[in-house]
Amino acid sequence: EIGVRLVGSEMCIRDRSKSSRIEISSGAILSAPNQVTLSMKSGKSLYGPGILSNELQALSNAKIYPGSLTTTGILSVSSTYLWGNSKFYINLEGTTAGTEHDQLSVTGELEIGEATLNLTESFSSIAGDQFTIIDNDGADTILGTFDDLPEGSLVTADTSRYSISYIGGDGNDVVLTNATCQSTQDGLWSESTTWTGCDGTTPQSTDYVDILHAVSLDTDATIASLKGEGSLNVLTGGRTLTILDDDADFDLIDIVLFGDFTINNTNNDILIGSIDGSSNFEILTLNSNQKVTFSKDYSTTIGIGAIVTDAGGTTNINLCLLYTSP
Repeated sequence: EIGVRLVGSEMCIRDRSKSSRIEISSGAILSAPNQVTLSMKSGKSLYGPGILSNELQALSNAKIYPGSLTTTGILSVSSTYLWGNSKFYINLEGTTAGTEHDQLSVTGELEIGEATLNLTESFSSIAGDQFTIIDNDGADTILGTFDDLPEGSLVTADTSRYSISYIGGDGNDVVLTNATCQSTQDGLWSESTTWTGCDGTTPQSTDYVDILHAVSLDTDATIASLKGEGSLNVLTGGRTLTILDDDADFDLIDIVLFGDFTINNTNNDILIGSIDGSSNFEILTLNSNQKVTFSKDYSTTIGIGAIVTDAGGTTNINLCLLYTSP
């Protein structure tokens, strides 16, 4: 149920609506008469990307969306109070505020009392990309933080990782910076010059790794998550890549084996696009209790000797495209 859907012009409402949400479209101005604050209560939602003339107070379980239901946008408000267990939703589709990612623009006080930040991402962000998700005017300090996200904390959106700052922008804005560990050039996994944005000089067990180049795995490695559009060359036999927290997305990563290779990713999925071997006798070992999907024509993209599991349990292998000779 929609309480108010405001498109264009200016409108006043009384804060007695029993409906579930209020939508303020771009160019519209909404105000609550004879009140200083518009309070969004439990189960209520406020959508932008228009202008709210009043102070905004989001109580427990209220939901704030700076963008609309279908597009990103900027919701402009007066003083804003996001109280504990309220939900603040940001969609990232690019680096430009409004047209490509959501933003809350605040003119007045801003207090974040342990509200929950919810991120979604629908584009390939790169290391160093920044997003001002709350633009706080003037020089007043932001009071409080999002739930479990103090200054410098890491927050994830899909397979990207971001650090959060409450002193970003001109000194008092909430800014997200992409902190995904990414390859910067072709090179060895063990070389620091191959990487940027990692927790160490090379990928660590806490890193969300994005392979964008031809990276040669010359050592065993343990990481949190994996995606990319480059290639992974396993230089010698017996190498193991362990992925701890997420599915392993090799869909756009070409895997080339110069020896046997093991992927450990217990209870998560593995998506493989292309895998080839230098002699066609290499063995890919998969740990048990996971699902493996080959996303391309396996007759031309699987050029190794065998795929085996390392222990008991169940490993499900799905072939998305079956090949029939003409």
